[in-house]
This record gives sequence, C-alpha cells and structure tokens, in this order.
Amino acid sequence: MLNAKNIEILRKIIYAVETGGQVYGGADYTSLIEANTNTSNEVAITIGAGQWYADEARTLLKKILAEAPDTFRKLDTAGIEGDLSKSWSKYQIKKTSAKAKAIKAIISSEPGKAAQDALIDAQMKEYVAEAEKLGVTSQAACMMCANFRHQGGYSAMKRVLGKTAKPYTLDNLYAACSTDTGNQVGAYKSRQKFVYNTLKSKVSEESPKEEKKEVSKVGVTAKQIISTMAGWVGLKRSDRSHKVIIDAYNAYIKAHPGAGRNYQVTYTDAYCDTTTSTAFIVNNAVDLIGGVECGCEEHIKIFKAKGIWKEDGTLTPAPGWIVLYNWDDSTQPNDGYADHIGIVESVNLSKKTFVVIEGNTNGGKVDRRTVPFGWGYIRGFAVPNYAQEEKTEDKPKEEDKLKEEAKETADKTYTVKKGDTLWAISQKYKTTVQALVDYNGIKNPDVINVGQKIKIPGAKFFVGCRVRVKKTATKYATGQKIASFVKGSAYKVIQVKSDRVLLDNIISWVKIEDVTLL
Repeated sequence: MLNAKNIEILRKIIYAVETGGQVYGGADYTSLIEANTNTSNEVAITIGAGQWYADEARTLLKKILAEAPDTFRKLDTAGIEGDLSKSWSKYQIKKTSAKAKAIKAIISSEPGKAAQDALIDAQMKEYVAEAEKLGVTSQAACMMCANFRHQGGYSAMKRVLGKTAKPYTLDNLYAACSTDTGNQVGAYKSRQKFVYNTLKSKVSEESPKEEKKEVSKVGVTAKQIISTMAGWVGLKRSDRSHKVIIDAYNAYIKAHPGAGRNYQVTYTDAYCDTTTSTAFIVNNAVDLIGGVECGCEEHIKIFKAKGIWKEDGTLTPAPGWIVLYNWDDSTQPNDGYADHIGIVESVNLSKKTFVVIEGNTNGGKVDRRTVPFGWGYIRGFAVPNYAQEEKTEDKPKEEDKLKEEAKETADKTYTVKKGDTLWAISQKYKTTVQALVDYNGIKNPDVINVGQKIKIPGAKFFVGCRVRVKKTATKYATGQKIASFVKGSAYKVIQVKSDRVLLDNIISWVKIEDVTLL
C-alpha cells in the first residue's frame, strides 16, 4: 500500500503524462477531448486532468454533484445533471458546445479539482493493490504498474509483468516495457521514460515500514457527540446560520495541513460530512474517526484505515454510530458510491427504527431523519471507539467539582486609588493589562477612575482572554504537529482545562505551557 507522499507523487505523474505535457506537477483540470480524437475505439468523451473516459467521466461528475451540489448546479448551464442518469459509454459532444463549456466549468471549479484528485488517488490505490496481488512489493515498482494499468487496463499490466524478470523492480519493469509493443504501454516510449525517470528520482524501491495503528486515548462519549449535533439542529444554509459549522471545520483544516485534503468548504457546498467531522473537531475527538473529511466516499476510506468501518447496511446501530447512505441504490446489500452521512441519535428497538441527525438535509438544514432498520439506502456504518459513560455512584457530582474549583480560583476585586494604572494593578496581581481589559470589558485601558472596581481573574487563563502561542511550541495537546503559522499568532481562549486551553479560529487544544497571556 502506498504511503501518502507516494500517492501524491503518483497523482502528479499521471496528471503530467495525461494532460500536463510531461512536466511533473503539470495538469489540465479543464481538459475535454471529443470522441474519436485519439483513436476510433474511443467513442465517448474524455475529461479532466486524469483523462476519465465515458462512464468514468460520468462518475467524476456525479461525485462533484454529490459533494458540491450548489456549485455544480450554478455552473450547469446546459442540463448536464439530467445526462448523468444515462449511460455515457457513447456520450459524444463537440468541444464548442454548450454542454462542453458547462462540463469544463464544473470540473475546473475548486470542488471539481478536489473530486478529480480524490478519484485519481482512489484509482491508484486500487491499481497498486492489484499489482501487489500479482507479486509486486516495492513502492516504485507498484507505482510503475499502476501507470501501466491506468493506460492499458489490467491485461496490459499483466502482459508487461509476464515479460519482466524477477524480482519485480522498477529497473526490470522499465526494461520489460521498453520491449513491449502493445497499445497504450509499449507504444508510448517517451511516456514510460518520463515515468521511470521521475519514479527513480523521487521514490525509494523499499516498501514502507508498517505503521503502528493509533490508539485512541480520547475520553469522549457518544452522548457528547450527539449533544453537539443536537445543538445544531435547525441551522441552515439559506440564512447562513450553518456558517458556524463551516468556519470551525475550515479553521481546523487550516491549522492541520493535509487534513481533509486541504479543501476549504464554501458556504454553498454540501456540508453533511463537514457537519459530522466538525462534531468531532469541537469535542477534540478527531482521532476517534481517523480524520476529518467533507466528502462521504473519501471518509469511508479513512474509516476503513482506522478499522471502524462496517460494510453492512442491515446492522442494528447504537447511538453515536455514523451512518452513510447511497441514494443510487435502494436495496441491500448496498455498496454504491456514498452520498450522505449522519450520526445516530437514538434507537427504537420495538419500532425497529433509529433517528439520525444530519447536516445538509431537508433543503440544506441540520435536521433529524427516522430510518427503518436495514433500509436499502444505507451503505454502512462507522463505529468509533467511544469512552464509556462513567457511573456517578459514590462520586461527587460534576457541579460539585466545579463549585470546589471555583472556590479555589475565586475572583478578587480591587478598588482603584488615586495614581493607579492598569499596568501597576496587573503587576501587583501577576497578570497582564490585556487580561484585565478582557475580563472587565474595559474600553479604554488608559482611563480608569478612582473608586472603580476592577475584577482580578482567579485563574491565569479564562474564557475570553487573549493569548499568543509560543514559537517554541511543537505539538498540540492532542499530539498533532502545530503548523508554523499558528506559532507566534494570537487567539482568544474559548475553553479552559487544568492543563490546556481551546483556542478560537483553529479550534485546537494547546498546552498551558505553550501559550502566554497578551
């Protein structure tokens, strides 16, 4: 299996040889080739940076429609959505036609580019897995085989392997394909040379070492996730009240490079998976689901990698399970492309139904849906390893704990005397001028009056105070690497725990020792 770095390298290679002029990193996301242009055998159009042909082109467009319906429909000025219900095995249009212009606009949009990247990555993983089953083990050799597979199909890859001396190294594969005369592989000598040279310079022959699976230590319960989702019910796209979800998701993506394929969700995009992901983001529990996503089918890959995916729509779920749907198939088993997602809120065993909270449903709202057990549209479930609810017997209630903590960190009040300044008061109580301004809502820090009451925060850090992340900070409290742009930047604290603070905009927990008061 390819590691993330090599998947990106292979994507850039495929794009380069398909539409990028054999320049590594080059790609034409707007490409649209008419039928019969390359060969008389190609009786349908080919589109995109990865050159998806016929029904593959239809799959790409359906993916964009599912993940960004508003963007798709805004750019669809020629009825492309209606064409997606038909077979595209012989779909033919002229490059100058209105339909061609609409398709190019759709696939070159930001959601269109993201969908192309996701689709080529999925295909390359599939092709590499096929090569591995045929006995290829090294990363570079597997990637060369995926290149053959993408060009000429499975039979072409097997044909070249049949000519290759063992072991199946990159050098031996290139030597074999150099003698091949088959269409789409041996016929393209310059292509194979480019792929070989690029792999030789960028990829090691060694297979990656098996990575240890992450063990979740997050003490978050299903009840907490459900409570978050329930608090969003009623938010909707039409009045932009759903903006709080989108902003929190995008802030996390910005602060964690590589997460969610780095895609920033727009306010008009479909946001069902964004809602599900954000519920885990705000509860500091992303590791329970393996990572965040805004695309349902892409999230299934993450669930599988995490080991929490159950490909069975007939299961009886429990509260907190994540359910995914495929609207193209209404029967079980359902293994089609996932279109929608939500989180199970409650289960009624007597009625054999369960209630799901979903983003981007019922006209773009966060809302509830009642689903029968075994519903044909269910693709499957992700089952996070939630923490168990703690029993409260013989334990102090949470509110009692909070009262005790409040006593220990009770506020003090200082009465301003003649000659006092906020700076002098802050020095006296070992805090900062900005902290006093934030805590007391002072509009002008240069003006305080004799007799004025100044509240002194009982704790150094409090909700609403402003802090700066130290440049020496390396990791968030949850263990992920802190992005360079976060270091040295100022944020407002939105939640406080004994050893960490939750910061706005990036929605991330940072250790107390890694922040300073402004």
